[in-house]
Amino acid sequence: MSYPYAALNPDQREAVDHVDGPLLVFAGPGTGKTRVVVHKIAHLIAEKGYRPDEVLALTFSESAAEEMQDRVGKLLPGRTRVRVSTFHSFCNELIRDHSLDIGINMSSGVITDEHQIIFLLENLDKAGLESLKVPVRPIDLARDLHGTIMRLKQENVSLERLEGYLQDQGEAGDEEAATMRDVASAYRLYEDWKTHRNLIDFGDMQHLALKLLTERPAVLERLRRRYRYIIVDEFQDTDYTQLQIVLALASDGNVTVVGDDDQSIYRFRGAYLTNVHEFSRFYDQRGMAIRNIVLERNFRCTGNIQKVASTLIGNNPERQEKEIGTQKDEGEPVRITQYATDADQARGMVRQIQQLHSEGSALEDMAILVRTRFHAKAITEALDRARVPYEIIGSRDYFRHRVVRAAVAYLRVLHDPNTNQPDLGHIMLRPVHGIPPGDIPRLARHAKDKGVSLWEALGDLEGSGGDVGRLRRFHDGMDHLFRVAGEGDLVATVRAVLFGRDLFRVEIAKGDTDGIRHLNRLLQLTSEFTDIYPEASLGDLIRYLAALREIRLRDEGSEPGGGRIHLMTIHGAKGREFPIVFIPSLNKDRVPSRYRPPKIPIPRALWDGIPSEFSEEEVHYQEERRLLYVGITRGKERVFLSDCLRFGTNKRVTPTSMFLSEILEGPGHHRTEDALEVVDEPEERAETVEELLMDVVIGDVANGDYQHAVEAIAALAKVEGTGSELLVVPVNVDLEGYLTRLRERYDEPDALHAATAHFSPSRLRSYEECPAKYRFNYVLGIPQMDRTYFELGTVVHGVIEKITKRMVDGDDVGEEEALELLEDAWRSSVWDSEEMERQDRESAQKMVRDFLVRQRGKDARIVGIEQWIDLELEGRRVSGKIDRVDDHGAHLEVTDYKTSRRKESRPKLRADFQMVLYWEGAESAFEKPVRKVGHWYLRLDEEMMGEISPEEREAVLDRARGIIRSVEAREFPATPDYNTCRFCDYADLCDDRHQ
Repeated sequence: MSYPYAALNPDQREAVDHVDGPLLVFAGPGTGKTRVVVHKIAHLIAEKGYRPDEVLALTFSESAAEEMQDRVGKLLPGRTRVRVSTFHSFCNELIRDHSLDIGINMSSGVITDEHQIIFLLENLDKAGLESLKVPVRPIDLARDLHGTIMRLKQENVSLERLEGYLQDQGEAGDEEAATMRDVASAYRLYEDWKTHRNLIDFGDMQHLALKLLTERPAVLERLRRRYRYIIVDEFQDTDYTQLQIVLALASDGNVTVVGDDDQSIYRFRGAYLTNVHEFSRFYDQRGMAIRNIVLERNFRCTGNIQKVASTLIGNNPERQEKEIGTQKDEGEPVRITQYATDADQARGMVRQIQQLHSEGSALEDMAILVRTRFHAKAITEALDRARVPYEIIGSRDYFRHRVVRAAVAYLRVLHDPNTNQPDLGHIMLRPVHGIPPGDIPRLARHAKDKGVSLWEALGDLEGSGGDVGRLRRFHDGMDHLFRVAGEGDLVATVRAVLFGRDLFRVEIAKGDTDGIRHLNRLLQLTSEFTDIYPEASLGDLIRYLAALREIRLRDEGSEPGGGRIHLMTIHGAKGREFPIVFIPSLNKDRVPSRYRPPKIPIPRALWDGIPSEFSEEEVHYQEERRLLYVGITRGKERVFLSDCLRFGTNKRVTPTSMFLSEILEGPGHHRTEDALEVVDEPEERAETVEELLMDVVIGDVANGDYQHAVEAIAALAKVEGTGSELLVVPVNVDLEGYLTRLRERYDEPDALHAATAHFSPSRLRSYEECPAKYRFNYVLGIPQMDRTYFELGTVVHGVIEKITKRMVDGDDVGEEEALELLEDAWRSSVWDSEEMERQDRESAQKMVRDFLVRQRGKDARIVGIEQWIDLELEGRRVSGKIDRVDDHGAHLEVTDYKTSRRKESRPKLRADFQMVLYWEGAESAFEKPVRKVGHWYLRLDEEMMGEISPEEREAVLDRARGIIRSVEAREFPATPDYNTCRFCDYADLCDDRHQ
């Protein structure tokens, strides 16, 4: 047999081989779960005759889906892509393709949880609440209502079903029924608003997808024929609705679900541990025998780590029994240390980290896992004092980031400069402007003497004192922003603020990828807001941002980098692994966290799933035990656990966690008390040399203020030599070492991209046009501007995709239905004027009509719609989506739809990255020769197809290889040109732009 079975152990091979009947694979930590999934996909295709597009794999994150896709591609190079998708992406595509069947208009898109909470917060007075009282912090009630509505959708409880249930309860009912009537009232208000705005939420995606499958048998049957085998990863994290979608698609039993009941830690998101039992019950009732396979060989952890983890999780009653062994030796015992206080714990952890580092362990190999971010405060303070570099991974308060606060301050000043004077002072003190701090109070006195605001004083600086030149330059820069804001385009206003002298330019110069990501997020938030509220003003946007701040919008953070300790929550560590792991504060009410009953419980009569036999409180502590189990099994070589007698200023002893007591009853650990030598801590620094350089020198250089930068460096050197009172400077400052680290930090995004980049025709074209533009877009991730003509093309492409999918499924799509699909996808808010929208709508309608006429005259069979292709060049993945592949029997034709007004020349077509890569990719995917590639010009109602010779294709591939090598070498020079720079979204950020 040609399949690479040598890569699998017997249990894994058994799971891969089984394809007849439903399979449930229990995969413990480090047992090769993803390996089983990707090998099973490859086995189905290579050995069992399944086409790649007949296998559907569902998982929970985009990163997991991408990793799975990459690994399958390496096992089966050159094959057509398998459909690997998150549940939400799959459901979103499903309901978009069948929006007319469901009877919804979702042209405005999907709204985030934050938008939902803010809507409820701002409309509590309209919700007709009688039982639920608005608390001192109304946001708390808005959160509770939102959480309850989302949980109802996860349980597949529609608004109509909830209202029917309450009607059956009658007007009297009990307190629970009265509460649910308030929920139903808020639910109704929320649903009406979404309908009015043509919006859906993430809960709707799954709820509507399941509704489609249950109410449209023909659609369900087509999907069953399309996806002959279903694989679900991380099955323990599915909610009730997701399970029902899987069972509907795989009612014939051609399904494998892979998960671990011991790692089910997302109950707060609706994950159902009883779904394992529900899965078995479903197939039992249909007379199908379910196969259970347990993977019991841990390749990640040492023997002692696994022993401690197994002892802990063995105390959970509601689980599949497993005897997990390890591939590694016993290793060091798990170190369990008790400290007198949490401050001692933090210092002890830092000393242990320093010791491990001195013995050769890299900082990036260590992770500190906490139950909640609050538990990390003492630890981060100790790391700061010891100058141990670390990064916080995962969810953080978005508006606490310095660059975000600065950006919002700019917007507040633009809205009302005379009232928002603290914000004006804030941005004046931004180092990029070079305004000496002493000039602010001088200007304030000048304003007071003249009886004007601080902003008005900036317009009349005569007699104000201070650095008038810098103050005037700041005022002129703000005047430009006021002119942009006066035009009323919110996205343009925010872009002008972010792309000016400050913010993006400074963060790019510093190489601060986090800062760049935060500013990108602000652009995204603004775009989402204007999509929902196209008529909104700058004041509306500022109130929206204030509401986001109140609900503590989270920043998901960056991926772990190099040279730093990783600090994250245990939830955030799921799916990761580290050689060395620290888990602190194993104390009562911390790990496990205290049980708090839901503020708005959902009546049991509304649940369809199998209930747990345990109380809600017992279920909570079982999940907390699983959470600690997940944390411990993130460690590969060493694990350090600790508890404290006291926290903060509390004099009462805090009991040890019951989980720690359970662990101590088993093997694999060594229990100690803190006996490390107490050392004097260095005096806390007022400000570091690094911070000064970052804030002053680099900011000035980025903005061309070289004289001030030179002065700042000279002053800094003098401070370092004299011990000036301006700064408390560590005596061990290594300027050369710092500059090396600074260069590494600046180069970090380039290095990361060079190591991980994958390519597409558009990326290759972007680099060839201007490597600096490529860097701004794909390395730093700064988004381009939305443009109306892009929207027109996107809408028409989407409608034609739906039409051709219907045709492939055997449906006859007439003009009326096609135009309905167009109307359903149309977003009027995108256009700047009614006349422009009217013209584009008429153009779109004509394109759709012309397409139908031309398509009816075609005989070839459509075999690919939005067809993914993958190639490998220079060891890198190059991928893209072909609009359409037609099979003419002996050969294929590849077509790309265009809505442009002008045709490309034939020589350009033959030299085009897209056309050549699609040619090569289609031949590889379908294992059939391509005869022609080309464009279908929808606006012109004309096709231009042609051949590309092998020599011409090879020349284009050589250009692509050269670009890939240049990216790997981190070469991103600007290639200024009048036309290129004139239409470049990044011209204001580029010092080399054409003048």
